[in-house]
Amino acid sequence: MLKMIKYEYRRIIGFLGIVFGSLVVLEILFLLGSALDMNGISAFSFAVLTLEISLGYIVILSAGIKTYSDDLKKKEGYLVFMTPISSYGILAAKMISTFLAGVSFVVISVIFEMINFDIIGAEFNIKEFMNFMAFAFKDAGIDYRLAIFIAFLLFLIAFYMIITMAYFAISISATILQNKKGKGIISVVIFVVFYIIITIVADAVKPDVVTINNFSDAMLSVLPQYIVYLTVAVLSYFGAAYLLDKKISL
Repeated sequence: MLKMIKYEYRRIIGFLGIVFGSLVVLEILFLLGSALDMNGISAFSFAVLTLEISLGYIVILSAGIKTYSDDLKKKEGYLVFMTPISSYGILAAKMISTFLAGVSFVVISVIFEMINFDIIGAEFNIKEFMNFMAFAFKDAGIDYRLAIFIAFLLFLIAFYMIITMAYFAISISATILQNKKGKGIISVVIFVVFYIIITIVADAVKPDVVTINNFSDAMLSVLPQYIVYLTVAVLSYFGAAYLLDKKISL
């Protein structure tokens, strides 16, 4: 299992090589621009770097989904399913490796942005703003560390719901259209239909009127939606693994 996670992690990092490389190049440009007082270069590189980091969520999702799609489309991908690991284990390894790749991206991004904000912080009083936000959380009776943890947990649920739904959609299209063209388009259509349905269901279970007086109220207001997301993620995972194990001819 650990070898499979390591293998899948390397595949995703390889897919993201250009992204990581561009982050490094943009950071170097920003540092050079700041050191040489070339404001145009530093401003441009900082803006593009921040934009790329913001889009990292989509990039990581795409990488995690693409590896599974490639495994079902390309002959060399079939070797993954020849390992003495169950379909459930293979999908779990893919999900874990995608998470680890995301962590790697976040760590690099945070390091770069901390350096950058430290450089420009004095001019824009960023430290004072952060202190103000920390005070605001404390004044509202919110432990910002707990808030960050819960926000991260909710993010993971939504993240894995999308990945497992994509796995399930790809598995269904591979089941229906084995060895035929058009599987990619069909899987996208299935995914979009599922996503719309889940969004409607999640919106239906959301409380109609919510009076948010504190942090607990805010969490309770989104809890029903994320229970739906978590349920969908679990069902999609087992559904994709079942199809991969019983219905797809590799």
